[in-house]
Amino acid sequence: MRSERRSSTRHERIHAHIPILAVLALCVASASVVGAGEPVARVKFEIQNNRIIFPMKVGDSRELSILLDSGATLQGVYLFHEELIEELGLSDGTEQRVAGAGSGEASRTVMKEGATLHAGGVEFHDQQVFVSRSPQTQRFPRDGVAGYTLFGSYVVEIDYDSMTLALHDPDGFEPDSSWESLEMTLRPRIPWIEISVVVAGEKEIPASVYIDLAAGDALLLLVKPEMKFELPEGLEQRYIGTGLSGDIHGGIGRVRSVKIGPYRLENVVTAFPPAEVRSKQEGADGIIGNDLMRRFNVIFDYGNERLYLKPNRHFETPFELESATAPVNR
Repeated sequence: MRSERRSSTRHERIHAHIPILAVLALCVASASVVGAGEPVARVKFEIQNNRIIFPMKVGDSRELSILLDSGATLQGVYLFHEELIEELGLSDGTEQRVAGAGSGEASRTVMKEGATLHAGGVEFHDQQVFVSRSPQTQRFPRDGVAGYTLFGSYVVEIDYDSMTLALHDPDGFEPDSSWESLEMTLRPRIPWIEISVVVAGEKEIPASVYIDLAAGDALLLLVKPEMKFELPEGLEQRYIGTGLSGDIHGGIGRVRSVKIGPYRLENVVTAFPPAEVRSKQEGADGIIGNDLMRRFNVIFDYGNERLYLKPNRHFETPFELESATAPVNR
């Protein structure tokens, strides 16, 4: 892998109104905020199966182990285990269906509104809590998944070197010049960027992808009739993971390179699942997972639709071909 960083002027920031997903009847968060300068909060995390796991409480609950998921658009938390309904006192919640990755039906859940979530000493009010009743989520090793609650309230810095999430007040936030700034769009509430890939041969192919930190893969290129690339030879067909709607299978191989901003990563392990099973996002050529993103320290600034990257100590680590056996959730 190598860096092709070049000097450039920072793109003009564009303020965007974040769209609301009516299907989940999402509500607006109210989060505790302190003064500018230092981060509002720092949250320590772990990496398990190439995924970010951080502690979160629902009300006065025990600390739950939560996957950080940039593909999770609900204002709240989605919990995997049915026994949490009783443990958290949610038995009076309403029945809901939530769709996700996989070839099966949307997951059955119990949903309760008006909860308070706690992470890193910060309170997030008026949140939704979904608890799954579906069989496929009961065996998931963590307690749940959350994303937009953090990303929609703060500028979120992920430091993979120190294993820390820093939550920054979005008002007046400006990173220093050591960060590379990329344009990012939210469609809807999910971060999309433009990259290029060399699948085989020498041709660079532009691709519209979204970032799904709950995916332990480095890269997924979606197989569909109108795809821009040809499948590489010698793909191994295998189980890729399990989403909210069931299991996902597809080809596993490598692409010659992936270029994200000025940075090129080579010999990248890539999954090739069917688009209709893996992704519900129209127009996506692929998905960037956490095994690629963890090679950078990253800042997500949803309000200004900017993604900031800085290569970290993992940047030159070779991509390993290994099975993904934990949930992908999108």
